[in-house]
Amino acid sequence: MAFRALQKNAASEMAELSGGESFRFDDRAELEKQMAILANHLPNRYLLSFQPISGKEGLHRIDVRLPAHPELTVHARNAYWSGAPTPSASTPTHLP
Repeated sequence: MAFRALQKNAASEMAELSGGESFRFDDRAELEKQMAILANHLPNRYLLSFQPISGKEGLHRIDVRLPAHPELTVHARNAYWSGAPTPSASTPTHLP
């Protein structure tokens, strides 16, 4: 499904898959309108991060919601990739 979407409109689909937005425009007036929308969105963004508790590698679904504020719109990716855990500075490393 994602592959077909990428073939149809790669830029828009990549933006959506990564939690971003895509804006279409056909002329200068529409570009200026979309830029004004973007300028309004930028200072109203937050960056959230988390550490998944599951040690499973692979693609995982994620759902970001604001139950106390249903009037607000949330733009977020719907999945994340978790790779193999990397040793942290506090994890002892044993050399042969």
